Amino acid sequence: PVFFLQDEKIMEEISSLTEDNFSKEGAKIFNIFGDGGLQIGALAILYMHSSNTYHKKSACLAFNSWIKAASYTWILKVLTGRARPGEEKRGFFGPTLRYNSFPSGHTSTAFAIATVLGKRYKAEKIAYILATFVGVSRIILRKHYPSDVLAGAIIGYLAGKQTLDNDRQSFSVSLIPNGWKFSLKIRW
Repeated sequence: PVFFLQDEKIMEEISSLTEDNFSKEGAKIFNIFGDGGLQIGALAILYMHSSNTYHKKSACLAFNSWIKAASYTWILKVLTGRARPGEEKRGFFGPTLRYNSFPSGHTSTAFAIATVLGKRYKAEKIAYILATFVGVSRIILRKHYPSDVLAGAIIGYLAGKQTLDNDRQSFSVSLIPNGWKFSLKIRW
């Protein structure tokens, strides 16, 4: 709750530090990496264009964590109904489909993928740096409050960690491409 009260102040600080065009253009680029379609497409390419089973499994695990993060995020968005920065109303109005700022979906899915791929490819620092840039871009572009981004990062990390932990316990949910169709495989 205290963090929510600081959102406007933190946004103004970030805005004052990123007023130049270079920061805004950089934010637009990193924002793209938080787009669900691009994320799913990249994971599909990793899966379909690799003969290596480790890469295929990594893509499946990352996809599983993406689904979890997106689901948890969507449920919270509906339940909380937070207005986005720049909207006429301010605050939480949930449950509703009208307002959907909290938490940040771009950030949660970026962190879910970063957690899985960073761990599997031993590149956690770079993965989390890229995911953080996605989150910060949402603040710079005034699409989310800082608390939305922080909550999204936590959800994404936990979804990725849950996916990796479940995999070690021989439980998995996999989406398996088969030509133009997909099969869902659940194993435990």
